[in-house]
Amino acid sequence: TRGVELAAHQQTVYAEGQPPRRPAQVDTETQLAWRRGRLIFDGLPFSNAIAELGRYVPERIVMAPGIKTDEPVSAVFSTRETLTAIDALAKTQGLTARRLPGLMIFIS
Repeated sequence: TRGVELAAHQQTVYAEGQPPRRPAQVDTETQLAWRRGRLIFDGLPFSNAIAELGRYVPERIVMAPGIKTDEPVSAVFSTRETLTAIDALAKTQGLTARRLPGLMIFIS
Protein backbone atom coordinates (compact mmCIF):
# COMPACT_ATOMS: atom_id res chain seq x y z
CA THR A 1 0.00 0.00 0.00
CA ARG A 2 1.40 3.37 -0.96
CA GLY A 3 1.34 6.18 1.54
CA VAL A 4 0.00 9.70 1.26
CA GLU A 5 1.74 12.79 2.55
CA LEU A 6 -0.61 15.32 4.10
CA ALA A 7 -0.04 18.97 4.91
CA ALA A 8 -1.91 21.01 7.50
CA HIS A 9 -5.65 21.31 6.79
CA GLN A 10 -5.71 18.27 4.48
CA GLN A 11 -7.30 14.84 4.73
CA THR A 12 -7.48 11.63 2.76
CA VAL A 13 -9.78 8.62 2.69
CA TYR A 14 -8.73 4.99 2.82
CA ALA A 15 -10.96 2.15 1.63
CA GLU A 16 -10.15 -1.53 2.04
CA GLY A 17 -8.40 -2.92 -1.02
CA GLN A 18 -7.97 0.50 -2.64
CA PRO A 19 -5.16 3.04 -2.58
CA PRO A 20 -5.77 6.17 -0.48
CA ARG A 21 -7.38 9.10 -2.23
CA ARG A 22 -5.41 12.20 -3.05
CA PRO A 23 -5.21 14.79 -0.28
CA ALA A 24 -8.10 17.26 -0.12
CA GLN A 25 -8.33 20.58 1.71
CA VAL A 26 -10.62 20.66 4.74
CA ASP A 27 -11.97 23.41 6.94
CA THR A 28 -10.59 22.31 10.29
CA GLU A 29 -12.88 24.73 12.14
CA THR A 30 -15.89 22.87 10.74
CA GLN A 31 -14.36 19.41 11.11
CA LEU A 32 -13.43 19.93 14.77
CA ALA A 33 -16.56 21.83 15.87
CA TRP A 34 -17.81 18.69 17.67
CA ARG A 35 -15.13 19.35 20.29
CA ARG A 36 -17.06 22.49 21.23
CA GLY A 37 -20.43 20.72 21.13
CA ARG A 38 -21.43 21.81 17.64
CA LEU A 39 -21.94 20.04 14.34
CA ILE A 40 -21.53 22.19 11.24
CA PHE A 41 -22.85 21.01 7.89
CA ASP A 42 -21.97 23.16 4.88
CA GLY A 43 -23.42 21.66 1.72
CA LEU A 44 -23.04 18.13 3.10
CA PRO A 45 -25.20 15.46 1.42
CA PHE A 46 -28.34 14.77 3.45
CA SER A 47 -27.38 11.14 4.11
CA ASN A 48 -23.93 12.13 5.40
CA ALA A 49 -25.42 14.74 7.74
CA ILE A 50 -27.92 12.20 9.08
CA ALA A 51 -25.13 9.63 9.52
CA GLU A 52 -23.06 12.15 11.47
CA LEU A 53 -26.03 12.96 13.74
CA GLY A 54 -26.56 9.22 14.15
CA ARG A 55 -23.27 9.00 16.03
CA TYR A 56 -24.91 10.95 18.87
CA VAL A 57 -28.11 8.94 19.35
CA PRO A 58 -28.53 5.39 20.68
CA GLU A 59 -31.00 4.35 17.98
CA ARG A 60 -30.14 3.19 14.47
CA ILE A 61 -31.35 5.60 11.78
CA VAL A 62 -33.17 4.04 8.84
CA MET A 63 -34.24 5.97 5.74
CA ALA A 64 -37.13 4.90 3.54
CA PRO A 65 -36.34 3.95 -0.04
CA GLY A 66 -36.55 6.74 -2.62
CA ILE A 67 -35.24 9.54 -0.41
CA LYS A 68 -32.88 11.90 -2.24
CA THR A 69 -29.89 11.22 -0.02
CA ASP A 70 -27.49 13.43 -1.98
CA GLU A 71 -29.40 16.70 -1.46
CA PRO A 72 -26.97 19.20 0.12
CA VAL A 73 -27.82 20.59 3.55
CA SER A 74 -26.27 23.41 5.53
CA ALA A 75 -26.90 23.90 9.23
CA VAL A 76 -25.32 24.24 12.67
CA PHE A 77 -26.56 22.02 15.50
CA SER A 78 -25.69 21.33 19.11
CA THR A 79 -24.45 17.82 19.86
CA ARG A 80 -26.83 17.93 22.86
CA GLU A 81 -29.89 18.40 20.65
CA THR A 82 -29.36 15.69 18.04
CA LEU A 83 -32.94 14.38 18.07
CA THR A 84 -34.18 17.89 17.34
CA ALA A 85 -31.51 18.21 14.64
CA ILE A 86 -32.56 14.95 12.95
CA ASP A 87 -36.17 16.11 12.94
CA ALA A 88 -35.22 19.53 11.56
CA LEU A 89 -33.06 18.08 8.77
CA ALA A 90 -35.84 15.67 7.81
CA LYS A 91 -38.30 18.57 7.59
CA THR A 92 -35.96 20.51 5.27
CA GLN A 93 -36.36 17.61 2.82
CA GLY A 94 -40.13 17.36 3.26
CA LEU A 95 -39.69 14.21 5.37
CA THR A 96 -40.73 13.01 8.81
CA ALA A 97 -38.51 11.41 11.46
CA ARG A 98 -40.32 8.90 13.68
CA ARG A 99 -38.51 7.63 16.76
CA LEU A 100 -39.01 4.29 18.43
CA PRO A 101 -36.99 4.93 21.61
CA GLY A 102 -34.16 2.49 22.12
CA LEU A 103 -34.79 0.84 18.76
CA MET A 104 -34.61 3.11 15.70
CA ILE A 105 -35.41 6.42 14.04
CA PHE A 106 -37.25 6.01 10.75
CA ILE A 107 -37.07 8.84 8.20
CA SER A 108 -39.72 8.82 5.49
